[in-house]
Amino acid sequence: MKKYFPILLLLIFGRNAAAVGQVSIVKGGPNSGLPITAADRAKDEQANFLGMESAEDFYHSAFAAAESDVKQSLALGGGPGTAAIFLPLALAGQGKDDAAMKDYAQLEASRHTEPEILLPYANLLLKHGQYSQALEAYQKAVPRVSYTTIEGKEVLADSSVFDSRREEPGRLEANIDVYLGLVGVYCGFGTKHYSPERQMAEFKKALDLEPGAPLTNLAYAYGLKQLNREPEAIAVYKKVVDKYTGVAKSSAQQEIVADPTQTIHRGARTFPAN
Repeated sequence: MKKYFPILLLLIFGRNAAAVGQVSIVKGGPNSGLPITAADRAKDEQANFLGMESAEDFYHSAFAAAESDVKQSLALGGGPGTAAIFLPLALAGQGKDDAAMKDYAQLEASRHTEPEILLPYANLLLKHGQYSQALEAYQKAVPRVSYTTIEGKEVLADSSVFDSRREEPGRLEANIDVYLGLVGVYCGFGTKHYSPERQMAEFKKALDLEPGAPLTNLAYAYGLKQLNREPEAIAVYKKVVDKYTGVAKSSAQQEIVADPTQTIHRGARTFPAN
């Protein structure tokens, strides 16, 4: 299995720099015609430091401190990249759902499609019974998620297809949980606070909601492997092989074959995994 851990802070301070408007507040530069002063540099460094601290606070569940750090960073002239991700998360963590949803709505209106933003927003909308808005945010986010984290890329891609004639809140919530686990918003990808247990918690929530879905089973097996619980993961992959067809089955077979001590089942016959 390919292991791919999105570097969340790199996304915030790197990729999202262009998309969200991070990072520097230094007014001078070789092409600006303005001098770079020591005060400018100090202010810039402090703003970025507070942005990083907000992430650390969030992963310690210190949501009020995270909110404070983000707002101080913005007051110093820091770019909104950190705020776009961690301010609404910190607000929601304190139960300030209305403020968080207002912040998310403004970000979505500004054409932000980062999954680190839209997936938590979709989760919050669904929590408050706004199914169609949650589905819209989710469907905008899915194409931006890397599919290299688990096998079954087509299964993942198809997960954004919903029947417009009926609401499927359970399935939508389960899918959001899978993608939150993959993106790593809540489990600290790229930080010293990375927790495969927290990632697994997202997959387990998804599996509890949709125990019969190939997507949730593949994600759950992937989470087990990240926890080095290989025999349990193989057992789930075998269940997928026995129960499903198409890419879900072939993906699970690939994972079983990767363990030379296992066998894979095709119909009523058993073949060595070689």
